Amino acid sequence: MGENEKNEKNGGSPSHTSPSGMETGTVPASVLRILDAAINRSSEGMRVVESFARMVLEDTFLSRQLKQLRHDLVQSCQCIDTISRIQARDSEGDVGRNVQTESEYQRENFESLIRSNMTRVQQATRTIEEYSKSSWPSVAKEVEQIRYRAYTLEKAILGTA
Repeated sequence: MGENEKNEKNGGSPSHTSPSGMETGTVPASVLRILDAAINRSSEGMRVVESFARMVLEDTFLSRQLKQLRHDLVQSCQCIDTISRIQARDSEGDVGRNVQTESEYQRENFESLIRSNMTRVQQATRTIEEYSKSSWPSVAKEVEQIRYRAYTLEKAILGTA
């Protein structure tokens, strides 16, 4: 088992080591910041759709599947130290905070609400996959499966709605 995998299992941020075994640094704060934003974005999108399945569709099965998906994401990402993610967070200084599109505040109907939030989930999980590959490869693999489950759930929800 490599050093990163040992650190990952112990819940710490993986350190990058040279061939001699000397520590050369930890995961950059910018990567932790990206992962923090993507994990939050994905969880938020799942929660919006879960509320729709629960309160609008009143569909126990879909509601349960979405809740499980959200919990599985948290479980998959638990080895990415939450404290480090929060410390890397810069909500006030985020240059994308005020970048908006015209469609961002428009939802024509429930279908557009579901589609936009499931797209958010899928894009955010892809971001988690890509940025976790070098330091947490097991996270990348697990989150890839979560992304595919999100595609399937989107189809089921839109088919039910």
